[in-house]
Amino acid sequence: MEIQQYQTIKITHSPRGRRLSQPILVQLPTIQSKGEQALYSYIINAFSCKMSALIEFTLLNDSVIKVAEHLQRHATASTATLYQYIYGIHKFCSWLGKTPDQLMAECKDLDGVPKQGS
Repeated sequence: MEIQQYQTIKITHSPRGRRLSQPILVQLPTIQSKGEQALYSYIINAFSCKMSALIEFTLLNDSVIKVAEHLQRHATASTATLYQYIYGIHKFCSWLGKTPDQLMAECKDLDGVPKQGS
């Protein structure tokens, strides 16, 4: 089993260069590639000004990271679109009292195969 290494970064400015009223501390997995660095920057830029709690929410859920990765690679890479998608997922999961990864796990059997409808 591989142990994930993390690094703490401090965000002090918005993507447009404005100083944030409160710095944001984020635990990021150690960046392994330029693709991961671009993905994390995309996530941070989308949420650092409006709702910084969504940065951690995104990074703690593999299923949400996959949504961000899809939007960045196969859609417009718009930070506004990412914000809207992740905000909706966050609100829905808060209402259910579950994480996105828990919801995804409920949709799969023990072998990780999607369950068929009854």
